[in-house]
Amino acid sequence: MAVHIAECGNVYKDIVHNIEITSFASTGTLSIAPYVEGLTSDEGEYLDEAQRCLTVNALRACVVLGWCATIARIHKKIEEVGFDKFSQATVEMAGKTTGRFKFFTKKQSIQSRSELQTVFDTDLLWVLEYLQLIDNNQHQRLRHCFEFRNNSAHPGLAPIRGPNLYSFYSDISEIVLKNEKFALAPSH
Repeated sequence: MAVHIAECGNVYKDIVHNIEITSFASTGTLSIAPYVEGLTSDEGEYLDEAQRCLTVNALRACVVLGWCATIARIHKKIEEVGFDKFSQATVEMAGKTTGRFKFFTKKQSIQSRSELQTVFDTDLLWVLEYLQLIDNNQHQRLRHCFEFRNNSAHPGLAPIRGPNLYSFYSDISEIVLKNEKFALAPSH
């Protein structure tokens, strides 16, 4: 009887050990809630839908919607800063012959949110850096998030797993969605 109990103890230890080392990060348990909680802006619709995507193992769709929420906030912030200031920044950047912005050549004359939607996301990131809403490191991280969004929206062999998703949401949350520089004035 004592041998039988000892054997069970070893089996129990083996089971516990396997549970400890096995990853249970299945897509059904993934959640972006820690990265988006407390947000009350319109991009919440994108983020609610992104969370629902996780319940059906649609990680790529979750990434695409996260980027949509990020760009929605950026657009609103640019509108708040002023389309004229945004347009002027592109003219100044295009005039640079030295330094970080010397290769930027896309002058914009934006007067509405609809016109802003025609500006490529990568160009938006350059202008955000020029306006000092983000720095070079944040620009590069957001560029990586944009590339991750592109990889998610197009066929490819690189799988998306929980850690990839969390890295993406951590960056968009810290750099844009929860960043004080991107806070929006209360609507009247």
